[in-house]
Amino acid sequence: MNNPEQIKQLLTPIMVAQHYLGQGKTKGNKVWYKSPFRNERTASFMVEEETFHDFGDGWHGDVIDFVERYYNTDFINAMKILSRDFGLPEDEPISKEVEQYIKRKREEEQQMKRNLDNWFNSTYNKLCDELHITEKVIKNTAMQNKLVGLWKYLYNRESKLNYLWEIFFDAVDDEQKKLELWRDKEEIEKCLK
Repeated sequence: MNNPEQIKQLLTPIMVAQHYLGQGKTKGNKVWYKSPFRNERTASFMVEEETFHDFGDGWHGDVIDFVERYYNTDFINAMKILSRDFGLPEDEPISKEVEQYIKRKREEEQQMKRNLDNWFNSTYNKLCDELHITEKVIKNTAMQNKLVGLWKYLYNRESKLNYLWEIFFDAVDDEQKKLELWRDKEEIEKCLK
């Protein structure tokens, strides 16, 4: 594809980063990586919807700039590499079908993220409610010196809920951890019943 603006409209930095760098650590609408341009211990390479930022050396750019730097090549070759790697036609304008396909994929990814966030937030709220209720019942049961078996059951439930709450709290700003929790959602739902 010979039109850099069209490439930039079709390919977001997040799509390009995931293709070349794999899954990063997601926090909000930003994805963090250890810089692909040097060895480092702490991730300083941030990708957003519109741009790349390398805080380690102050560099920032778009998808074409990134590929230029990643492959140590020039602008024209960077466009060819993106066209090749993402199946875009090199010498002709992109067809409406391909444009619609890429747009649909981007919308599906955004919808999937919204669904994950909705599930995570509702489950987290339910978990907090259940923990609060269980703690209240434990206090009332202990104060009234009720059945030991019931108290043990409630105490074990509170331990499980506290453990789950800590896992969810740790995942609040981490999309990868949310996704791992989503994969175990059936087990999590069983704990909340």
